[in-house]
Amino acid sequence: AAAAPPPKGGGADPCPACSSREMRALGARLPYAHHTRSSLICALTGARMHENNPPYALPNGRLVSASALEQLPSSLGVSSSELSLVVDPRTGECFRRSEVRKVYILS
Repeated sequence: AAAAPPPKGGGADPCPACSSREMRALGARLPYAHHTRSSLICALTGARMHENNPPYALPNGRLVSASALEQLPSSLGVSSSELSLVVDPRTGECFRRSEVRKVYILS
């Protein structure tokens, strides 16, 4: 399979890899991956994020699923009196629960 050809006419480039001759040459032998639907996967739990397990954004920009937020206190050994804090287990940063925002994805 060949890489996607560059767009014709005045259209925008489909992706950064296709926007320059050098990048097109690097990807010429790679299969073209056209995704009409994407999925968000929680880096902490490995679970798919969707309407029943929505994504949340930590103030540092990392996304976690609702189920990960529920599991974090017990997995980190945090007492119930400290549930107002969220700890990013990857970075160790602490945030107030009020700083965590639900992410809405429009399609």
